[in-house]
Amino acid sequence: MFKVFKLTAGEPHTLLSGGVPSKTEAVALAEAEVGTYQLNGYNPEHGFFWGRNEGDEQHVRVWIER
Repeated sequence: MFKVFKLTAGEPHTLLSGGVPSKTEAVALAEAEVGTYQLNGYNPEHGFFWGRNEGDEQHVRVWIER
């Protein structure tokens, strides 16, 4: 099982889902969460998905743990 976490700048991290059965489903959930931001992507060096609005007024990171 995989866990998907979200961290929004200035707030404590949040568990989005604790029982995702496959990595494919966990990645889809993470991508959907950051997809709502104007700019988004994946940081392979640090292993998290990221999203931010163009004016930099809100940043979010989403990561997966096993």
